[in-house]
Amino acid sequence: MIQERNSVYHRAYQYLFGVSGLLTGALLGYSVSQDFLNDSSDFDGFNYEITLTWPQVQAIFWLVFGYAYMLPSIIMAWRESRRMDRKS
Repeated sequence: MIQERNSVYHRAYQYLFGVSGLLTGALLGYSVSQDFLNDSSDFDGFNYEITLTWPQVQAIFWLVFGYAYMLPSIIMAWRESRRMDRKS
């Protein structure tokens, strides 16, 4: 059982790294597109304005926290359901 748990946590954190890498890549893509598309004289290429309200920040935080917290259990349940499907 401990070996299964360790395997699940390893897979869960691989998925978490993939999702966070995707979000980071999207943020990088946003900054590069702003560099290419913005020709105003007051734009320096280093300062980006992303305005978020407090409810939006809370939603992002709880989405990432909830995903990270539940991911090992979700993967464990998914593996168990696949194992049950093979037996029947």
